[in-house]
Amino acid sequence: MDPITLHLNIFQAGASAEGRQSFRVSDPRGTTIGSLKRQLFAEALKEQRSVRFINGGHILEDAAVLEQYNLGSEAFIHVSIGNIVSSAPRHTESAPAVLCGATNANTCGSSAARTSDRQGREDYYVDPYLILGAIFFAGTGVLLQMAWRKRWYLPMHVSQLLCILAAVWVYLLLCHGLPALFQLLMSGFRALNRGSGNDTPGVAGSNICSTAAPSAAEHSGRHEMARSPPLAGVTTPGGSSSSLS
Repeated sequence: MDPITLHLNIFQAGASAEGRQSFRVSDPRGTTIGSLKRQLFAEALKEQRSVRFINGGHILEDAAVLEQYNLGSEAFIHVSIGNIVSSAPRHTESAPAVLCGATNANTCGSSAARTSDRQGREDYYVDPYLILGAIFFAGTGVLLQMAWRKRWYLPMHVSQLLCILAAVWVYLLLCHGLPALFQLLMSGFRALNRGSGNDTPGVAGSNICSTAAPSAAEHSGRHEMARSPPLAGVTTPGGSSSSLS
């Protein structure tokens, strides 16, 4: 095969100027891309930089020979030289997993108890705005009822104003008063259920925390059972029976 003249346009990371170089390959059939890289860019490879040959938008493989790409008598190849690759491995420090075993079951139980006590105090807490709202609705409701009974003795414009105020009161009661009352009742029910002893957070927390310890023992027990030989007369999963000698 005829020799090939390669015109290399070199792009190096960190360098502003573009390098150009021409190289003549006398034996394209026996010359690989990897050998060209080692011959022309030995220093970059020694520094563990990435060197890529690009032709026609495709990266030329190191194991391929020049003849495979049908480059002709002349070819323009873009050479991309990357930064220095650090050889030091990156060690990621993973935070140790905190398992609640038998040793710290008391700690986990006490933390669960503190959380439950805090939730209980929040349930017993009553918003003062709810109390003020209840007093407002009760007082205005009584006043509107008394005025409504005397509406026949009031002037026309006062009766109209009374109807408007009654409509506003009903709107506030339905859209704001009843939802707040329902929320207050639900908080009271939760507080009563917690106070009746249905939830035992300390015991539950210790049970949850101690579930991690037996799992290891069970796991080792399964391994011991898997390693132990079958007893005499016991049929194996394959269907054959084995006996001890």
